[in-house]
Amino acid sequence: MKRIILVLLTVVTVIALIRVGRHLASLGPGPEPGLDLDGPARAANVAYGRFVLWELHPDDTVRIVELITQVNATDSQARIDGPMLRSGDKVLTLKIIGGQMVDQTNHQAVDGKRTYLSTQYLINVSGNQFGYDMRVDHPPHLHINNEERSISIGVDPKPYHQEIIAVAVPVKARLIRIYDYQPYRHVRLEEWDIFYYDVSKIQAHVSIHLTYRPDRDAPSLDRVAVEAVR
Repeated sequence: MKRIILVLLTVVTVIALIRVGRHLASLGPGPEPGLDLDGPARAANVAYGRFVLWELHPDDTVRIVELITQVNATDSQARIDGPMLRSGDKVLTLKIIGGQMVDQTNHQAVDGKRTYLSTQYLINVSGNQFGYDMRVDHPPHLHINNEERSISIGVDPKPYHQEIIAVAVPVKARLIRIYDYQPYRHVRLEEWDIFYYDVSKIQAHVSIHLTYRPDRDAPSLDRVAVEAVR
């Protein structure tokens, strides 16, 4: 009888360990060593800052929110560049934040053998923060490999006092690997896992990479809540 009870306890323990392992694997950083996702929040009032949210949906659309903070700015107008896209990419929705769009112009950039387009928006600014909230169908930053998806975001040094990038994946997605430039913080908000990257003090180009396997979608995040816990 004791032997049977011992066997049962062993089986229960193994099952529990397997479940814990699966949970950690679903959130884990993969093989990248030394990854710490428990860093403190870096939310602070800054005179000149940039915050970008990349929200990855399982239908291969990506919501991109970019916000620029300029405290005590003297100009009533400001310009902001949208993401680099291919000529045939579809911007499904676009909302200007913190002002009204006056004009937009397209700019061409060549990277290797590929040509990309960036749209610059001229905005009549109504406060200290302005930007855009758009949803794009399969932008060039998203790479599809059978059932796996990889997001690749390149960042160059900029003069902002603080620059934070947040990458959000639905909690039902299977996170496979985080590599190259490392996030400092992971937060679970509503139905999303959000990974925060601080690129405020980079000295050269860096690349953010995250690989996952999509599953069930989730309602879009409140951008204010995402930025508040950065």
